[in-house]
Amino acid sequence: MVRENINPWKYISIEELAFVTDFTANGSFADLRTNVEYKSKPDYAILIRLVDFSNKWNGDFVFVPKHSYEFLKKSKLEVGDVIISNIGAHAGTLFIVPDLGKPITLGPNALVIKTNDFPSSSNHYIYYYLCSGDGQKKIKEIIANTAQPKFNKTDFRKIKIPIPPTLSEQESIAEFLSDVDAYIGSLEELIAKKRMIKQGTIQELLTGKCRLPGFNADWEEKTVGDCGLLTMGQSPPGASYNSEFIGLPLLNGAAELKEEGIFISKYTTKPTRTCKPGDLLFCIRATIGNLHIADKEFCLGRGVAALTVNDNLNKIYISYKLRELFGYMRIQAEGGVIKGLRKDE
Repeated sequence: MVRENINPWKYISIEELAFVTDFTANGSFADLRTNVEYKSKPDYAILIRLVDFSNKWNGDFVFVPKHSYEFLKKSKLEVGDVIISNIGAHAGTLFIVPDLGKPITLGPNALVIKTNDFPSSSNHYIYYYLCSGDGQKKIKEIIANTAQPKFNKTDFRKIKIPIPPTLSEQESIAEFLSDVDAYIGSLEELIAKKRMIKQGTIQELLTGKCRLPGFNADWEEKTVGDCGLLTMGQSPPGASYNSEFIGLPLLNGAAELKEEGIFISKYTTKPTRTCKPGDLLFCIRATIGNLHIADKEFCLGRGVAALTVNDNLNKIYISYKLRELFGYMRIQAEGGVIKGLRKDE
């Protein structure tokens, strides 16, 4: 049970809670080019770059030798430091520096939050607050006042955050949220493993390498055309489009036939080519795939095709085979920037 807060929390600026720096004083650009050597293979120290924020610290780091690390000593990171990207599309992304088994240094375009000299502040509490919806909103507010997605340490330091009255409460909140993160992480790992098992099972079953009990007859090989009637879409006249639910719902391509489902925004009063309920629908231009089973009649635009599966075949099975083939289809698709599939293919 969450107890009601008895002691009022105070809103305190970050500059009163921690030391914030941006590590920009390592020398001129020419000095950096002369003194810093980057390596793709493990070396003395890890260099954290802006790209590592977008890659979510996936371990694909670059390294620097000891002499470069010494040159960048002002950028040295300690385990537990909070770092935040302050420029670009991922401005506002935060990480707590973990123990990576090597010294770590930081490149430009990020701020470092250190609470070592602030005994009443918890770095983990500050991290979790800035990751929260309220914290991210405040960061976006200072970004909104700039011409491009960025913010400086001066504005960032002035952000005020709610602070519990005691350090122990800050640490208890941070520990609870850390446990929640760990639990979510374990669930995500379990889901990822089950997805891999499912993909492996699908591959075994759809290629005949693994047979279900009671089935031993030889498989046949058919083309997609052998499996049913293929209808390629044709866009209706533009003047027939409307958003008033008049006529048939229109599928023009990946904008409507998304990977996660079918999303209708336009209708047409002059449908050209259509599908029937139960047909297999998939994209054939630019995006290849996004297969779904039609739950109603649709008008098929130029970027969509429909397969009416023969009655003697199982449409769910055919849908799995088509999904398996889409990777191959994407490679074989003709065209340059806009790729597409022809009916004869």
